Amino acid sequence: MHEYEGWQITPFRNILGLQQNAPSEDVAQVLVPNFNNVWLRAVAYQMLFSFQSAGLGFFTLGVFGAQPLPLLLLFGGIAIALLGPSKLRTSLFRVVDGEARPVLPLSWSLLIVFALNALANLISAHHFFGPTFPL
Repeated sequence: MHEYEGWQITPFRNILGLQQNAPSEDVAQVLVPNFNNVWLRAVAYQMLFSFQSAGLGFFTLGVFGAQPLPLLLLFGGIAIALLGPSKLRTSLFRVVDGEARPVLPLSWSLLIVFALNALANLISAHHFFGPTFPL
């Protein structure tokens, strides 16, 4: 993923938009060192947030045990991450050099699952660490 740290400053090119017999100039436009690949960025974000959601869910499950709600959050989140729709993405953009570029190309279904798991994780962290850190 560190190969793509220039995501916010390089122009976007989509390798899936190439025709089968594309000219070499078009192929050179999608090479990783030259341009950003927004498609690969979206895949990387989906994978990153899927694993983060699973980690949050496992912590909640570890704190509360095998209760119905933590199990639903964990396995429902994994199911949505693997089987949920990935086409409807967030529309958060940042304008760089007069061009709007996506900041968080994440599907809404996974973003909602991540937010629910993060909220459950905060509640479980308060439940787990609350006696140790009184307010």
